[in-house]
Amino acid sequence: MSQNNLVTAVNVNNNRKYISDAVNGNKDQLQWCLDELDKMNLNKQKNSISRGDVAFLIAVCLKEKPKSIMEIGTWVGRSAYSMALASDANIYTCDSGNNMFVDIEGYSDRIHLHPNTHSTRFLKTAEYHRQIHRNTLPKFDMVFVDGYHDDAEDIFDACEDSFTLIAHDYFDVNTLEPCKGQSIILKLAEYAIAHKHKYSIYPTSRNWIPKGYPVYDFGGVNACCGMIKVSKING
Repeated sequence: MSQNNLVTAVNVNNNRKYISDAVNGNKDQLQWCLDELDKMNLNKQKNSISRGDVAFLIAVCLKEKPKSIMEIGTWVGRSAYSMALASDANIYTCDSGNNMFVDIEGYSDRIHLHPNTHSTRFLKTAEYHRQIHRNTLPKFDMVFVDGYHDDAEDIFDACEDSFTLIAHDYFDVNTLEPCKGQSIILKLAEYAIAHKHKYSIYPTSRNWIPKGYPVYDFGGVNACCGMIKVSKING
């Protein structure tokens, strides 16, 4: 199936229902995580992930309860800290830019960081793996991509038999055109189809930018993150 056909087949109602269920099932914990993140004062950094997208990451972590998270695109660490607040997972993260990561006591010990390394090397270079952690990298059950990594096979190889991938910039927030987040999700879907794996796509909507999908009695959640859930089960 071509990417154009995949886009046509994708239904944003999947994400509406997922967000509503995740928020309403974890509202108190979600609010606590957001309040704690506000205390870290990371939201003033230019180009950092939005509050609505942070709320989505937290809601997914609370619902899915990941054990090991891979992040491509660290920046100051706002998304990494969001996932650390909302889960017990170790988070392995890298970025191609300068080291902007803010070290915050009490949470940064679970964030295994290696900045200044191009993110496309994250999955393949054994020497790099040793730099970010003393032991062999785990298999990941959750991935957050906020960078230009688009190798679907590498991601499949690095993940558990069932995993969740969230990609930032599903649409460009300025032009509202499809962006790098949509590209990697569709490439994962194409790979899953080719290998007869099961998957479900949870797209965002252009109408959610910039405030997010409005959840009653909570506020906007998820401005421009798409999600795909994959099961490596043939048939």
